[in-house]
Amino acid sequence: CDFLLLDEILALPDYGITTAEAIGDILKMKDESMHILLTGRTLPDSLRKYADSITTLATEIVEGVLDLNIGYERAVICMELTEE
Repeated sequence: CDFLLLDEILALPDYGITTAEAIGDILKMKDESMHILLTGRTLPDSLRKYADSITTLATEIVEGVLDLNIGYERAVICMELTEE
């Protein structure tokens, strides 16, 4: 496996499903040629040492979207990534 996406894995410690330490143990087994992408709302401090880069997304409510009462599930979501 060259690329592994662990979507929302960072939320698992918040729900008591696993610990940040257990996630760290998985990351320790990573082969140097492998890329792993972890997603979630919060990054435990203990896992920061495994990161090569950290991307933070912010939500900006576009004026008028809430007035349409369409809800986020049908709204168009755009992501803009910038490097600092």
